[in-house]
Amino acid sequence: MITNLRFSSGRLLAGLGAVVALAVPMAAQADAATTTVRLHASTATGESLQGPSLFGTTVNLAPTNVNSSRQKWQKTDVGGGFATYKLVSSIGSSREMCLAASSANPRPFAAICNPSSASQQWTRGFINDGRFDNRASLRSLTRQSSGIVEMRFRGGGQVGQNWHEHAA
Repeated sequence: MITNLRFSSGRLLAGLGAVVALAVPMAAQADAATTTVRLHASTATGESLQGPSLFGTTVNLAPTNVNSSRQKWQKTDVGGGFATYKLVSSIGSSREMCLAASSANPRPFAAICNPSSASQQWTRGFINDGRFDNRASLRSLTRQSSGIVEMRFRGGGQVGQNWHEHAA
């Protein structure tokens, strides 16, 4: 009987250890720091990055409207200096959309959120210089003088590559 009790206790402790091992990463993800921000290029203080309407994927600059949920992004830290940016107007819908980029697409876009996707992970400059860099494409969000937002390699006189976040 003592042998059975020890064996059962060992299995119970092993089972509890497995539950804790699974729960800790989930708790860390649930507790990830989030803030709601508006994004604008330093060369365009009257414009904010705007997400798509209901079924679109196009991301563009539009005159700042502090009340527009399409111009608000929920920033969630994912570790290593990277964060995802979820479009506030899509939160709670069946299509929660996050800011994304791809080396195959010259423009940023919104995609169904997947926090583990490198295409949806952004950093405020690989060298902390105010740029808004995408982890997958290794390119920076860039406001062209025409007002179009594109993904460009860093440098080369790209004055539209410095971005600001403001609490929304």
